[in-house]
Amino acid sequence: MPKLLFIVFTFLMIPVSAVEEADRAFYAMDYALAIRMYEAHLNQKNDSEAYWKLARAYLCSGDISAGAEREMFYRKALTAVESSIQLDRTNSHAYAWFAACLGSVAIFEGSESKIKACYGIKAALDTALMLDPSNDVAWSVLGSYYKALGGINWFERQLANLFLGGLPEGGYEDAEKALLTAVSLAPDVLRHRFELGVLYYDWDKKDKTLECFEYAMTLKPAMASDKRRISKMKEFTEKRNLPR
Repeated sequence: MPKLLFIVFTFLMIPVSAVEEADRAFYAMDYALAIRMYEAHLNQKNDSEAYWKLARAYLCSGDISAGAEREMFYRKALTAVESSIQLDRTNSHAYAWFAACLGSVAIFEGSESKIKACYGIKAALDTALMLDPSNDVAWSVLGSYYKALGGINWFERQLANLFLGGLPEGGYEDAEKALLTAVSLAPDVLRHRFELGVLYYDWDKKDKTLECFEYAMTLKPAMASDKRRISKMKEFTEKRNLPR
């Protein structure tokens, strides 16, 4: 017993870095505290890891905000993750979150800017997966990207043909492959299974949507936005309707 107590005491005495402390706040879904802690660390030191994690916290804050505040968080996230990449161009996480941030900012842009963003998102995800093929976040965002491509309307496709010579290739089948890969790499991440279920809904494969959602609702939320996803999944299971 004394030996066990010594081990526990020694473990508790191990210093925790500022970034690790901020991570704890992030995983507790206290994004405001996490942001303050990442920023305090970055005021002392330029740190690629802290910048992409700051971007992640801003992005998650935007996901649970609305209107101008949501856009503000997304744009701050994009700025932070760009700083991460400038400091370290070998970090797969930074490129994956850059793609996610760029896609979120594109929501507030016009059709031409959205189309241009498609190429930036795809390039970032290709880099993320080249650096780390097991990056489940990159696979999940890639699945969402292909899902969005599959749902682009005729007008936006014509704009793409006019200004950029067309859109990148990809659609629902590519989205399914990417999201299934994300699920296989991180089976307990609710977001991956939710996105797969939404894909099947858009693809008119609602039996598969139900299967994905029923499993996803057994998983523990990892982000505050997961609570909104759970609400949408519950509505689908009750009414076979998926609110947007």
